[in-house]
Amino acid sequence: MNRHGIWIWENGGQKNDEYADFTEKITVEEDGAPVSLRISADSNYAVFVNGTLAAFGQYGDFHHCKVADTHDLTAYCKAGENDIFITVWFMGVSSSCYRRGLPGLFFEITSGDTMLACSGEHTMCRKNPYYVPYREKIITGEIGLSFFYNAAGAEVPYHPAVATGYAPDLHERPVRTLELHPRRTGVTVGGNGETEFILDLGMEEVGFLDLALESDTEQTVTVCFSEHLWEGEVRRFVGSRDFSVEYGAKIGYNEYMNPFRRLGCRYLSVTSEHPIRLIYAGLCPTMYPVTELPFDAGSPLRRRIYEVSKRTLRLCMHEHYEDGPWREQSLWAMDSRNQMLCGYYAFGEMRFPRASLWLFAQDRREDGFLSACAPCRDEPPLPSFGLHWYQSILEYTEYAKDTSLVKEIWGKMNSVLDAYMQYFDDARCLLPRLPDGKYWNFYEWAGSVLMGGSALNQYGDVDLILNCLLLRVIDTMTYLSEKIGLPFAYKHLSAPLRASIRKTFRREDGLFETAPGSNHVCGLGCSLAILTGVADDADAAVICRVLTGTETNLPIRYAYLDDTYVTKIEDAIEDMTGVIPFVPSTLSMMAFTYDALLKTDREKYRDFVLSDIDETYGAMLDAGATTFWETKTGAKAFRTAGSLCHGWSTLAVYYYHTLL
Repeated sequence: MNRHGIWIWENGGQKNDEYADFTEKITVEEDGAPVSLRISADSNYAVFVNGTLAAFGQYGDFHHCKVADTHDLTAYCKAGENDIFITVWFMGVSSSCYRRGLPGLFFEITSGDTMLACSGEHTMCRKNPYYVPYREKIITGEIGLSFFYNAAGAEVPYHPAVATGYAPDLHERPVRTLELHPRRTGVTVGGNGETEFILDLGMEEVGFLDLALESDTEQTVTVCFSEHLWEGEVRRFVGSRDFSVEYGAKIGYNEYMNPFRRLGCRYLSVTSEHPIRLIYAGLCPTMYPVTELPFDAGSPLRRRIYEVSKRTLRLCMHEHYEDGPWREQSLWAMDSRNQMLCGYYAFGEMRFPRASLWLFAQDRREDGFLSACAPCRDEPPLPSFGLHWYQSILEYTEYAKDTSLVKEIWGKMNSVLDAYMQYFDDARCLLPRLPDGKYWNFYEWAGSVLMGGSALNQYGDVDLILNCLLLRVIDTMTYLSEKIGLPFAYKHLSAPLRASIRKTFRREDGLFETAPGSNHVCGLGCSLAILTGVADDADAAVICRVLTGTETNLPIRYAYLDDTYVTKIEDAIEDMTGVIPFVPSTLSMMAFTYDALLKTDREKYRDFVLSDIDETYGAMLDAGATTFWETKTGAKAFRTAGSLCHGWSTLAVYYYHTLL
């Protein structure tokens, strides 16, 4: 036997959406003898020992930076011969949480210093006969592929595996492996009871589809999933998205759990071609193990908000942070900053944020910028989100009291900043917006101007938010460079950039325009002006009165709309003449507004921040929320694709801890 595993696959091809099975037998000397599995795959794996699911869940990584997971198989093994069965799903279709590599599997099974089995050309394998391959059916562009499991498939013979020649250095999994919890079964709340069943899990859940049914014929059963009911139905199609998976039922009793694709939902619909007897359908929750730290938020309302915030956080933590489990499951450079801040207090969690920040540092783009998500398909980066990454690194360093991450990725932090600085205009001492098309100059879902493109470009090529974020990064890097004793090339730009921002974007009334001459004032831009010291004390006082709606000396018109995606918020103001259209921050960016208020006068604005959180999240609870929403308008937002479980909306944890 080989002393070390090598990368293998079932064949020498590279077809997308393909499943392969690998099998080994190992001999264990006695009951309780330690057995350990080290495994890595592209794209995902499930390991069965003697017929029982024992391990699952490849850590999301890059092909050039593969991660190996380690699992303890001791409890699943017995003295004597044991059957090891591994199914690998090669997705091959990149998404916002997967970047295409090459199909393959690596494993080593050991007991102490003894190698019991390892991947090699002796390993027997086959195409999996039950998962229907090569369909490439997309759930969403962010999540990626759906699946079709055909229980009526016919067995196929095994053959020796093929060596792929791939031989990367393997990194050890930087976070703990996921835990599989007992099934949460849905309660039937609709359907005809024969060919359609609508089930309510009782609350938002994230996990693996688990169902059992009886069928008198072979047929296709379609399972759709959603966070809400729309006119009494579980919607399969929302725009171009297809929230469904399929199961091919065999005649008689069927029992199935999918160990690859996590679903995030509250409601399921099970629809069949012919009548079935549905025994149960639900999800087996997959959860990242954390320790929930005790905290009493005081009032009954705040206790409820705190507990629901914690649950939202947990449902948005798996291999890495996720913005939301239903529609995306993506690690975003900006969204995760809110989640990290809350996780420090709710769970005392330091390992998880470090791993997510490290994963971004493994991103490799030819233009040197940071991708908006990690790992993800090749798509236009969001320059603003790449700059938010630095703030998260600073906060991790301070909360964890750990400079090792900064030292490890300092080169990447500098090279990404270099990519921005190649566009820097030395004459104006400002950073122009990056070229549209190649980059998405997005700031937040709050009207056309802040979403980038022509609405912003009509006011010239520079804006307040991007330059404030750059200034914040320069100040952050200056601080960190002194902390770790390494040089930083741009620290001399802090003072002149701050002065240039103030000169270019400040209005006579003390507010700051999003772009020169735009008459557009927004909560995010003005908050950043305070946080970066661009606004002086007098300016900050005016801004805070506007942020809290208490300014009476300026002709402010506040713009609020129900759907932040399809409508230009600025157009909601009927008469723009003599009016300052002010666009408040949405939930995603409220942390900057709260921080600006507290920096200006903590005692004065403490109660406002707490009351605003109580009102915002209390309204969601009154509407029946079991997790907190992406926007205040819930499912109606984003052309009725609003997420009802979103990691960025858990800020109550952070502010309750720091203010109560």
